[in-house]
Amino acid sequence: MQWDLTGPSAFVIKIAEQAEASGISAIIAPKHFPEGLEDAIKEKLALLDLPVIDARQNIPPLAALSYAFKVELKSGRSLPLMAEAEGYVAVVIGINASTLTAWETTLRAYQSGCKERPQYGPIIILKADPDCHETIEQMGIACHVWQDIIGYLDSLQWALQDQKKADPMLGRLAVETAVCLAGWELEEVSRQMIRMDSTKSIFDIPDSNEECDDPIWEQGQIDKFDGVLFKRLALSDRKEISRRIWRAQVTVLFGWLETLREEFIRQNHAWLREATQAGKSSIDISLQEWTEIGRLTRQILPEGDLRRRYSETASEMRNALAHTRIIEYKLYNRLIQCFSKPRAY
Repeated sequence: MQWDLTGPSAFVIKIAEQAEASGISAIIAPKHFPEGLEDAIKEKLALLDLPVIDARQNIPPLAALSYAFKVELKSGRSLPLMAEAEGYVAVVIGINASTLTAWETTLRAYQSGCKERPQYGPIIILKADPDCHETIEQMGIACHVWQDIIGYLDSLQWALQDQKKADPMLGRLAVETAVCLAGWELEEVSRQMIRMDSTKSIFDIPDSNEECDDPIWEQGQIDKFDGVLFKRLALSDRKEISRRIWRAQVTVLFGWLETLREEFIRQNHAWLREATQAGKSSIDISLQEWTEIGRLTRQILPEGDLRRRYSETASEMRNALAHTRIIEYKLYNRLIQCFSKPRAY
């Protein structure tokens, strides 16, 4: 469940704490706001029952609140002071520019009554569209905006639920690729994990959108991801998608290539050291990068030698990543074909 993740969970806890203290709180929810808010609030506040009022049903506000709090209301201002309403909580959804007009007077009266509300008095939590944000704040109601809530660690945890690959490196690469491609868009993270059902598919580039207008947060097209603006994958062009894939690859493959480099040097240390000394290099062979190792193998080994092909391919992959180019499957596969076969000289 999304609400169990660190970011969303902290968001609900903050709302609950503020609402318990003041008696009323508002959530500003764009189109990509996740479902299940009512259950999350019910759990965080340890409630047995949580009535939900839909403002779009056009029920008079006092009648809706009377039913939810099991009291007879003549004024919104009296609700926070009613002993029989203590301990009760209600969520009002469907607050938009149209319905807020009908609810504004009642909410202002309730907010005024909250100044004298007892410690365990009733609580109202509003779920409102972004175009209501300014008006609700002017009413003195604290607003909690759904923006930059889901971060990298949340998305990573979500992706790991669908990680089924036996190879740890490929599993991590699939997870990082899904997270970097979809960011805060958790449903898309899941779709990407399902899409990457083979090694080759991890390196495939998803379809791009070259004709997207400027994305709009209110419409659920863009949000911040760890503080950085990040638009939906379906609205991203090929350049942006490639950049996201590269970010995932450099996160995983750079470290993997370093492991391969250390193992290759260990297996071939003697002749690599001699080749380095013959070239009058003062750099310890253990510190040589793949580029230099590839150069040495080209000088020492014949063209058909598998170790030469191995080091040249690893060097090509590292250089591509260093120059922000994504790794294609054919290059990865070429290295894998050599991976289990290099022998000491």
